[in-house]
Amino acid sequence: MHKYSSKSKIRIRDEKAYAVDVALMNNRENALAGENLGWRLETIVYIEFLRRYRPLECDVYYYDETSGEADFVVCRGNTVVQIIQVSYDLANPKNYKREINGPLLASSKTGCNNLLLITDHEEKSVTENGKPISITPAYAWLVEK
Repeated sequence: MHKYSSKSKIRIRDEKAYAVDVALMNNRENALAGENLGWRLETIVYIEFLRRYRPLECDVYYYDETSGEADFVVCRGNTVVQIIQVSYDLANPKNYKREINGPLLASSKTGCNNLLLITDHEEKSVTENGKPISITPAYAWLVEK
């Protein structure tokens, strides 16, 4: 997956790789440890993006700056239509702040206010810095049409 940027040179140069199947991650040391569960969830969401958005002619990027990152930026043409962050668990306040700040940063840079945070089990809506963020569990998001 390519990095989101208005400059094509940056999009082509900076890439992020995902496994084509989460089962390929089983040989990794501590494959089912807490931090690795987040990587697995992010990979599942990315695979679903390929299935869901490619037929709609949407592109999926990641957003990364030194001050924060957003896992997925969904674009239709030159327009950002959604920014999505994936986090297994938001219970730790430090983790919650980091996971919320990434999409907020991407939103301020792209002008997109359709923000979604996909978690393992939490479901609620929050407003941060005047922007609504929908927090939804992966199982609910995965069965949406």
